[in-house]
Amino acid sequence: MNLVSIYDKADVDNISDTLFKPTPKHQLSARNRSIFSLTLSVLITMQSKPDIRPGLLWEYDLETFQWDRSYKIVIERVVQRGWINEWKEVYKFYGPEKILETVEWSRQLDVRDKDFARLFLKSDLLHAA
Repeated sequence: MNLVSIYDKADVDNISDTLFKPTPKHQLSARNRSIFSLTLSVLITMQSKPDIRPGLLWEYDLETFQWDRSYKIVIERVVQRGWINEWKEVYKFYGPEKILETVEWSRQLDVRDKDFARLFLKSDLLHAA
């Protein structure tokens, strides 16, 4: 699940409003409030792409690659050739629903890859150390 697509500027402002309702005892200055909002927005947008080896997507320019739009390509590559840490990254970034949707849709994945992906997502291996 991509945090960038979930939260926008208005959400960041709402979160900071909720967390820092001024009380007589603890009032934030406008400067401190803006610093907090900026910090929160940076934290929310930090994961703008999954951390996978560039070699999995060797034919694409990863500087301009659109990770949200091209999720099917990324998921297919990780299912076919990914290491456990890349599976974890794709799981965190896209979520299990999108992975299963892509596995069912894909014509690039063979039956063995599809069966493995379904089994692997149901197992606890992704959440193990």
